[in-house]
Amino acid sequence: MNFPLNGRRLDAFFPEYGVIVELDGWDFYKDQQAFEDERERDADHLDHDLITIRITKTRFEQQPDYEAARLLRIVRRRGYAPPAPA
Repeated sequence: MNFPLNGRRLDAFFPEYGVIVELDGWDFYKDQQAFEDERERDADHLDHDLITIRITKTRFEQQPDYEAARLLRIVRRRGYAPPAPA
């Protein structure tokens, strides 16, 4: 959480899978420049084979299980293998 990368702070980062998670709320984007900056940041990360998953505050609050399951599917496709049950 709040992982520093290239002069920025990521909400969450799973470096071994190249996955960034950003939690977004509409109130964050006070102007078009802030919106554009976020898209530029995403493109820079993708240029380094890092994907950004953006989860809105609404989706996080209203369907947390769905968002968690989707994130798990994404990191599994990028190499995550959950530990075997004990």
